Amino acid sequence: MERIRRAAATADLSISRYVAQLVRREIDNEWPEGFFTDVLGGRQGEPLASAPRNKRRA
Repeated sequence: MERIRRAAATADLSISRYVAQLVRREIDNEWPEGFFTDVLGGRQGEPLASAPRNKRRA
């Protein structure tokens, strides 16, 4: 917690505003909304299937 206090003070921000900035920065690094359906879901052709997994031997 002391590290956060120091970082907030260095940035001349309240602790809550500093933490809110950190959260926003992390959220901005997510995949854009609709990416998987618009880009990957837009693929033409046969559905993709994974190879069968080997069963563990006892």
